[in-house]
Amino acid sequence: MANDNEKKGVTRRDFMKNTAMAGAGIALAGAGILGGSKPAMAAVSGDVVDEIYRQAMDFHLHCGPDIPKRKYDDFELAKLCMETGLTGFMLKSHLTCTAERVYFLRKQFPKLETFGSMALNRTWGGVNVKAVEIMSKLQGKHLRQVYFPTQDAQNDEKTKYGDYVKVFDDGALTKQSLDVIKFCAKNNLIVSTGHLHTTEGFKVAEAARELKCERVVCTHVTNRTTEMSVENQKKMAAMGVYLEYNYLQIHYYLKDNKSPKGQPPEKIAKWIKQVGADHIIFATDFGQPDNPTTPEGMKLLIAEMLKQGISKEELIKMTSTNPYKILRV
Repeated sequence: MANDNEKKGVTRRDFMKNTAMAGAGIALAGAGILGGSKPAMAAVSGDVVDEIYRQAMDFHLHCGPDIPKRKYDDFELAKLCMETGLTGFMLKSHLTCTAERVYFLRKQFPKLETFGSMALNRTWGGVNVKAVEIMSKLQGKHLRQVYFPTQDAQNDEKTKYGDYVKVFDDGALTKQSLDVIKFCAKNNLIVSTGHLHTTEGFKVAEAARELKCERVVCTHVTNRTTEMSVENQKKMAAMGVYLEYNYLQIHYYLKDNKSPKGQPPEKIAKWIKQVGADHIIFATDFGQPDNPTTPEGMKLLIAEMLKQGISKEELIKMTSTNPYKILRV
């Protein structure tokens, strides 16, 4: 029986000829592949993409079980990563602590480096140091990153008309916020700004550095609601803070350049050149049902950034060296 492309007058040979490849068999042309991605990226050497990919980890992604529908569960994604050569990932949930799930992932996939996190949303009663302390002691001790509020942050679009988690009091960090930062500093946990507004993120980052926290990440720098100017990114980098860039916004743009959530890849590449790769961590933020898988997304990320003039060495630094530097204890 003819497939859909043959029905439209496209032979299998023509289809394969017209499909650009970005390493390890990932198709990049827009024929309904990769979750409906339409951008026709120029072909990039599969060997270079694969070399970078096989050292890379994804610092920020989502899996099931979750309340929002996800593309796969933890074990399905881990199997994909093992099959394609991705070295590991940080598992994020807005609702739960993923350290317990990572305990089982590491038992099942011991060669895959997986890490847990928690976001201080309403699930935990807000910014709650006791919750962080307990979760950090779970068997295996796989908690690595503590996000300040994400979907329950005042700045987040989902809480615009509802209650939000309190992080500040009259513009100053609350005692609870400072207690969390102090605990993270003492226990080598990453403090992340979550979905806080840029000005709020600065206050968290400044306090974390003052309290001798060695691992600080400004989350979602490329997200429209948490976007940070190049000048502010440079200030963060000068403090020793890592800036998290996400491929998700580039993917939205390449699917639809009018998307309010999209960011042009040229703009992101320019930021990298201006800020420098030493303090940037790249991640996909994938896991949505209508988007590519994380392995596909990571290869698309690498291929697109190579196309934009970002070097192999810079990409290895942003997708492997930098994240592992703060994840491995």
